[in-house]
Amino acid sequence: MTKSTELRKKRYDELELTRHLFGSDAYDAVLKRGTNLKYVEELTENLCMSAVYKDSEALKFVPDHLKTERVCLEAVSKNGLVLQYINSELQTKAICLAALNNNENSLKYISSELFNKIYEEMKKEEEAKASPIDQD
Repeated sequence: MTKSTELRKKRYDELELTRHLFGSDAYDAVLKRGTNLKYVEELTENLCMSAVYKDSEALKFVPDHLKTERVCLEAVSKNGLVLQYINSELQTKAICLAALNNNENSLKYISSELFNKIYEEMKKEEEAKASPIDQD
């Protein structure tokens, strides 16, 4: 067997090992590389949290039912552009503001409805700060 054939076989064997991860093997794989989440069979919120903590790009492998505000905030706080992996129904004001705080280019991934809502709220807050306080 040639050296390149051996290398291909080794890579194939490693791929087979990561195709169906369970339990502590899954946790160990995710701690080494967050995007290994895509090979895990049984996902939990804590495992997804560990994955996005390690690598925010792992958010694209988190199913919607596990994209909690906690998991999403962790991911967008590290990389605002991963907001693109959060569908508009799951986006919240806190998630969007955290994404914008990290990277203003994430603005293009905020749903227009939520953007308008956030904008109106911020506008009202600014108007309230600017108006003189009534003193009796």
